[in-house]
Amino acid sequence: DISKKERGLVKVIPGQLLGQGDLPSPAGQRIVLTGTRTTAQPRSSTGQVVVLAGGAVYGFEAAKGKVLWRRFVGFETTYHPTPLQSAPGFDVLVVEGKAQALVRIRTATGEVVWRLPISEPFSNPQIWRNRILVATKSGKLISINSEDGSASDYAKFPMGLSVGPGIAAQRSYMYQVGEHTNLYIVHQDTMACTEVYNLAHAMDTVVVPPVLALGHLFVFENIGPDFCHLHVLKTDSQGLKLKPAQSPKRLDGHVVTAPVVDRQRLIVTTDL
Repeated sequence: DISKKERGLVKVIPGQLLGQGDLPSPAGQRIVLTGTRTTAQPRSSTGQVVVLAGGAVYGFEAAKGKVLWRRFVGFETTYHPTPLQSAPGFDVLVVEGKAQALVRIRTATGEVVWRLPISEPFSNPQIWRNRILVATKSGKLISINSEDGSASDYAKFPMGLSVGPGIAAQRSYMYQVGEHTNLYIVHQDTMACTEVYNLAHAMDTVVVPPVLALGHLFVFENIGPDFCHLHVLKTDSQGLKLKPAQSPKRLDGHVVTAPVVDRQRLIVTTDL
């Protein structure tokens, strides 16, 4: 009964966010001083690479190491530039941690396609097909169009969100962990909450999104000072009706990086 009440507290809020152009450049000319060193013949690759280093994002040629552009994003930024598609040279998604904004950037030139201020702390974005999913500290789950940076409705939760949603490739639902207690199941298209599961986790102990694999949902709770609990939950064929598949399994260390699904296996790394 409590979970049903919790489900009713999740509201879909109408609204419109629009991607913007880049901020005005400061007066003067910016020059990036770099140097390269090699002991091997450079490859003939013409691709570009984008990296985060020292509070800034750099784009450079993969073959010769020539710096093409630089953009300061703030020393608070921990999100590494991520391609919006797997094709070489495709645009990348960048987080400005200091300004609390998302930016889509041309890999080759550093040109800004769009910039969307979120204006509050948010977790690492999740890229899903043509959308970018962002969970904010105040409890918003925002679905953003990766083409133009626009967002319409968003889901508002009765608690803060400290981690992004888990996304299931063959399901219509996302799995959003609240900052404590609740695990919410949200429809990918309508953003409506369909179900709430009482995970009973403590504040901010889940720091990576849940993973759906092999018909089970895996959630990692950093419950102790040097160990975590792996929760394994069963779902029905639609990804709903969560229930425990087994008792939580103890792992040494905390899980702070997202697990990887490799065919019939789930690969997990802990900080120990």
